[in-house]
Amino acid sequence: MSDAEKTYFQKNKLANQQLGGQLISYAFFAEYALGDNLGQPSRRWVSDWKFLPEGVYLPGEMLSQLNQANVNSPEPLLRVPHLGNDAQVDFNWHLPYIGFDARGRLLGVKPATPDSVGWVIRLVEGGVLPPEKRADGTFFIGAIR
Repeated sequence: MSDAEKTYFQKNKLANQQLGGQLISYAFFAEYALGDNLGQPSRRWVSDWKFLPEGVYLPGEMLSQLNQANVNSPEPLLRVPHLGNDAQVDFNWHLPYIGFDARGRLLGVKPATPDSVGWVIRLVEGGVLPPEKRADGTFFIGAIR
């Protein structure tokens, strides 16, 4: 993490709590909302962060592949300004995503072959250990000890 990102997670308790949802949580984000002017997106989370059922997680390898597909997509890379609707920060996050345009067409991933038209989201049965917590209940940010 960059110093700015570390500071964000240390000072923003809501964002810090998102660290415990790595590989097991997801949320819905809209770059544009009804009424936005073209070129001036509102960039809002349209759902709270939700958790997968206990004992299920998103494999890191799949998220890395999705992230790479996002980077190689013909559409502009989606960047989110914050991890919730509570606060703005001065940098943009690039999270792995699957997007849809106004007509419901898939965005953010380039089909693997000309015949493929989608992306498979894999779920794995198992558990994920959350990051280490400090005495104040926030997650530790730094190297693994």
